[in-house]
Amino acid sequence: LSYMMSLPQRKNYDLSSLKFVGSGGQCLSAQLIKQLSKELNISFLIVSFAMSESLVNTSKFFFLENFDENEYKYEVGIINPFIECKIIDSKTGQIKPHNEEGELCLRGFNVFKGYFNDEEKTKEAIDKNGWFHTGDVLKMDSTGNLFFINRNKEIINVKGPCNFYYFISNDILKQFFSKITLNKFRESKSISI
Repeated sequence: LSYMMSLPQRKNYDLSSLKFVGSGGQCLSAQLIKQLSKELNISFLIVSFAMSESLVNTSKFFFLENFDENEYKYEVGIINPFIECKIIDSKTGQIKPHNEEGELCLRGFNVFKGYFNDEEKTKEAIDKNGWFHTGDVLKMDSTGNLFFINRNKEIINVKGPCNFYYFISNDILKQFFSKITLNKFRESKSISI
């Protein structure tokens, strides 16, 4: 979303039919949320926490007319139904109290069964009790709302032996998107990255 909003050509297109924006896989700054609200004139935003290994885990709805940037703390919502989660100390495995940072672990129908042909990586990621260790640092308040803090696993595995680190992925995405015209976006009903 940040890159899309930075494209100067975006202003050449009529996006007035856009009613809401959904985001997953990117922490949205309060500044970006305000920009989305003002420039796209959307009324609400859905933020989700998801990953390839566990689909959509949380959802948080923001009604932008009441959005208060001083209250925004990178909420990603509450865990979706039929999914278990816990925040743990990744060194001891102990569950952390509310409002303390730790690794998010997930268990449920949405969690993958394992990495294809890689039993060792699967055992590293999914423990003997079926908990998937995400490598992401979050905290949970007393109402069950989750807050994204950081990512411990910064590497993105691209098909084959080629890997790149998260901090350069925006440059790679910019190169990718520079080859796609905004006409392709306009023709799309939905865009996912």
